[in-house]
Amino acid sequence: MNSPQEEELLELIEKYNEDKYCTNMNWTIFLGDHENEKEANEKFKSILEDCQRSKSAFIDKEFPHEPKSYMTFDEQSKVYGKYESWKTWLFPKIWRRITPPSTDVSSSLSVYNPLTFTAYEVFQRKVGDCGLVAALSAISTKPEVIMNIFDSLQLSKYGVYKVKLFVDGQWKTIIIDDYFPYTTDGIRIGATSGYQIWAALIEKALVKECGNYKGIHGFQSLSAFSALTGSPVLLIPVAKMFNNLRKYWKTLMEFRNNQYPMACGTLNREVNGILPQHAYTIMDIVERDGHKLLLLRNPSGGSVWTRNWSKEWEWWPENMKDLLEGMIRGSFWISWDDFLNVFCSIYVCRHRSNWFAYYAKLVLKYPEDDAFPAIDIKVTEKCMVCISAVDDWISREVLLKTVEFQMPKYVQRYSWIAVHKINGIFSDNKKVVACEIINDSTQDIDLEPGIYTITVIYLNDWSLDKRDISIHSSRPISVNEGFSRTRKDSVHIKYIVDKFGQEIVKEQKDKMSIKKYTDNNFTFIAVVAWNFTYDQFLHAHLRYSITDEQFVSRSLEDKQTVDVIPPRRHQVLVVINLEAMPEIVDFPIDIDYKLSKDVDATINGIKRGCHLPEISSSRFLEYVHREEIISLDDFIPEIEVLSKLN
Repeated sequence: MNSPQEEELLELIEKYNEDKYCTNMNWTIFLGDHENEKEANEKFKSILEDCQRSKSAFIDKEFPHEPKSYMTFDEQSKVYGKYESWKTWLFPKIWRRITPPSTDVSSSLSVYNPLTFTAYEVFQRKVGDCGLVAALSAISTKPEVIMNIFDSLQLSKYGVYKVKLFVDGQWKTIIIDDYFPYTTDGIRIGATSGYQIWAALIEKALVKECGNYKGIHGFQSLSAFSALTGSPVLLIPVAKMFNNLRKYWKTLMEFRNNQYPMACGTLNREVNGILPQHAYTIMDIVERDGHKLLLLRNPSGGSVWTRNWSKEWEWWPENMKDLLEGMIRGSFWISWDDFLNVFCSIYVCRHRSNWFAYYAKLVLKYPEDDAFPAIDIKVTEKCMVCISAVDDWISREVLLKTVEFQMPKYVQRYSWIAVHKINGIFSDNKKVVACEIINDSTQDIDLEPGIYTITVIYLNDWSLDKRDISIHSSRPISVNEGFSRTRKDSVHIKYIVDKFGQEIVKEQKDKMSIKKYTDNNFTFIAVVAWNFTYDQFLHAHLRYSITDEQFVSRSLEDKQTVDVIPPRRHQVLVVINLEAMPEIVDFPIDIDYKLSKDVDATINGIKRGCHLPEISSSRFLEYVHREEIISLDDFIPEIEVLSKLN
């Protein structure tokens, strides 16, 4: 008799084989251009017919079996030169099929079979893509994810496969052959999952999309989760957990109970068997008898943690030794305290198979009428939504790598996400029900029935002309291109800074306020000033420590800005985005201020006008930095912030 889990898998396979298997892709709506799946299917059909006529295997001319599709000899020496034996075991001398011509469906080899596959057993082999393999290992517990990637789980006689990945905000079908590079001693290069080749095929499709195997060196787990599932992803820097360890442990337990695939990354140092700059799969998180533990796995199946709570540790409590049962190659337990000292990042894939997904390309233009595009959604029944500003993981992963092949820096790509509820089709009376600064995705937002508008502002590049947006919802909703709405960016910024920022003013707080907001990732800063007086001018002088890896919304003279805010006005003084995660936990800004009757700022005894430097003529920056009258509408009482900002 089959177990309930086996029965569930059998039902899933039956639906898949009958073409009745439905994923949330059935609910996908694209607003704009997207990959034509029909075209890919026709191309696949044509390739298959050619192979049948010639009675030969498919050879993908778009990804030739040449050294340039892997890495040149010089490129490999830069990437792997620290290993003494790399010349003998790495450089591929031959490309050959992963499925020999004699292979048939009756053999032990298969594309994917959830009934026989052991969860998590995906191995990294001779390619520096631990982040990708850690993600593949994590999603191996989700049969519906793997089955959504392939339109057939049968071996292809002619070695032609379709792999569906989420690329640049849309699902894309990538056609590949089954030829792989092998080392001189006959070992296949790339991910392996035993007698099932699904992991190898997915890895090769990503390699083809990135250009060559060099393109996936240092591939991030966050990008991999996005490419594999199209679901919202979340990066949690370990550094920010120290602000509230109890809160983040509880959050991780919630992620574990929701069965979210997760991975983590290490610091740039080796500690007690934990490799530097390496990704690990998070298999489980438990709390028992006051002990907080994480079960991790090295995707290479090799080096593991060797201290407290390791498999060989002699002080395991008798009532907890059951945790050692069923451990697989490369897995190990580690305490929460040790984890915090060894790892630097946690990557979370918020995949929910019963949710619905909608994808849109939002064109960001700033016309002369001071309006901009938006996305309208209609909610007919109470539901939750999660909004993501989808990154192009190819540009994130490939273009950020230096010629020296250093590990890529994870770039923070911040966006403002605001959700307004519209009271009446033609009404300007809009309630802001959610407002977040996000790097990847919002929290789950509860929405009552009604019509809502979603607005998005991309903070890294003020001139960006489009943004890929995904909306995941617990119930079906209607998604359409929205009417242009009056811009409210400065209101959102001022509200969040006022709500969560640090007060700089030490006295005369009834007359003025200057607040600095720093997000929990320590990579986004905004400073806002309020002048509550009726007859004085607020002078604010800011000095910065700026590097080339930081973006500032205003050009700086001598790394400083000066603003004079008129009576009963407020102004966003600066918005700063640090491209890479800083080593520090705060960003130093020196702020001097005073109230005066003087209209012009004075520096070194010289009057320099109201703003130094002048506010940019960029339409977006004018909206962000312009002075506005303080009124009751500035801080709308009905705004509710759903936030990672707490």
